[in-house]
Amino acid sequence: MTYSDLQQRIYENKVRRGFNITDVGKELILMMEEFGELNDAYLLRNVTRHDDYPKLTAKMVDAVGDLQVYNLGLVSMFGWKADEVVNRKLELPSPNAFFHSTTPSNSNMIYENEMEE
Repeated sequence: MTYSDLQQRIYENKVRRGFNITDVGKELILMMEEFGELNDAYLLRNVTRHDDYPKLTAKMVDAVGDLQVYNLGLVSMFGWKADEVVNRKLELPSPNAFFHSTTPSNSNMIYENEMEE
């Protein structure tokens, strides 16, 4: 399955279940919560008994999975194609080059609109 196929599947699931598909700020807050859960489980796993490792590792895997879902959801909210975003990022010489070159989908338009506000 390609990233874009997964992106489409996640978007359709969010629509079907009535999850957020329009509020980027809300999505970012939910992502921060997941980062917190990942961080908590990671830190606890490093200072706890070995018999707790499987439970804490499962929490870490769950948080990473949720973060991937949120990332692909954000890509959909911006109207970008996940495959193009990731492939483009891998080809760029610097982090800012993404917004100063030709588009994956409509990324320049979104960036320019944000700059005008």
